[in-house]
Amino acid sequence: MNRSTTVWTAAMVLIGAVTVASMSQQVTAADADKYLQGSYAVTAQTDMKISFGVGSIELSHHDGDEVLVEIKATASDGGFWRSEGDVSKVELLASQQGNWLELEVPEQDNVQLEWQVKLPRLSSIDLELGIGEIKGRIESSDLDIDLGIGDIKLTLIGDVKSINMDVGVGDTKITGANHSSSERAIVTSSSSAQGNGQARINIDAGIGDVHLTIEK
Repeated sequence: MNRSTTVWTAAMVLIGAVTVASMSQQVTAADADKYLQGSYAVTAQTDMKISFGVGSIELSHHDGDEVLVEIKATASDGGFWRSEGDVSKVELLASQQGNWLELEVPEQDNVQLEWQVKLPRLSSIDLELGIGEIKGRIESSDLDIDLGIGDIKLTLIGDVKSINMDVGVGDTKITGANHSSSERAIVTSSSSAQGNGQARINIDAGIGDVHLTIEK
């Protein structure tokens, strides 16, 4: 995975049928927040990709046949971001074709997103986030994460085949895996591990800390 193609510089092209389950609702009088949600039928063979610019995403497992998504979009107050964001243009775009599901919120200036994603076991998960946090506890599956700046703290339920994690500035840590190793070189950090499962885990972060726990 090439870190130079992180989400804030990538132009995503969505193909296939747009899932009509995606919808949004603006609920605050001050126009500072907007809520979006969607549900998407999936199977254990589904490959899912999620990409967005700034915010956080929390993944959790549920025993169902749908991916359930809730997003809170929050505009800046003009302080930290220097100018006020506009949540009215924030939309959840979905493309679903065969065993492929892609979810994207195109980056909006000065808007942060809080994702809550509930999902069953999938074939693979691909996450691209510019700045923010990735956390949660899910069933082990092939996992690709590209994070520009921020922290990752994930628990995978079930053994994996391989783990490879690299951080440009920060720390990496693997807990609960067999045959794990870590290397540091001034500010960079890399960790790897091997197991008896099937899932392959690859994580790249520019700046931040990455902690992965394998729960067998």
